[in-house]
Amino acid sequence: IFLLNEMNRNPERITKFISKLEVQKIWITLETQHKKELAQYNLTKENIPQFFTSMASISIFPFVGKTLISAILGKVGVKFNDYVEDRKDYAADFVIRAIRKDEKTQD
Repeated sequence: IFLLNEMNRNPERITKFISKLEVQKIWITLETQHKKELAQYNLTKENIPQFFTSMASISIFPFVGKTLISAILGKVGVKFNDYVEDRKDYAADFVIRAIRKDEKTQD
């Protein structure tokens, strides 16, 4: 929540921080260290931003939308902290199923 608030409050600061990142160097390192895995799951330089955005969304939204989610879950007797604990496994399985599905479509 802090990071999201900070991004909205001071977008110039975030832009400045991002401008210093050596994204190309990060990709080369990732590709060098995990070339086989990236190829296995069809993760490319072109589609990895979508993959990372999806992972971030799955992980961050429950906290950004905590008030709404808590209210809805409360109606069915589920506590937010219990939901978050369950979400850890669910989110990981979701991502794994997604990349394996993508892997199968490449055959």
